[in-house]
Amino acid sequence: MTHGSTLTAMMVLNAQWVEQLFVAPEHLREGKGSRLLLLAQSTRSELELWTFEANTPARAFYEKHGFRASDPASSDNEEQAQAIRYRWTRPTAEP
Repeated sequence: MTHGSTLTAMMVLNAQWVEQLFVAPEHLREGKGSRLLLLAQSTRSELELWTFEANTPARAFYEKHGFRASDPASSDNEEQAQAIRYRWTRPTAEP
């Protein structure tokens, strides 16, 4: 997403993985991240991502959009910081 020629938000999907979801700090709480995530959810039946355990705003954002922690926190990443793997699965229709 852009505002003029300035990048304000972006998402990188790789199969079911949300590899990156970025919203420029000055554009937080404008719904840009939600729109990108809802677009991904409309095109996939399952999504997964990692977010740092200490990033409580991101964790709350993903949980608000139906993601649930699927594994214990791990520090097996470039930053060696505790990260949580989240998973979202499209709800099945009731018969």
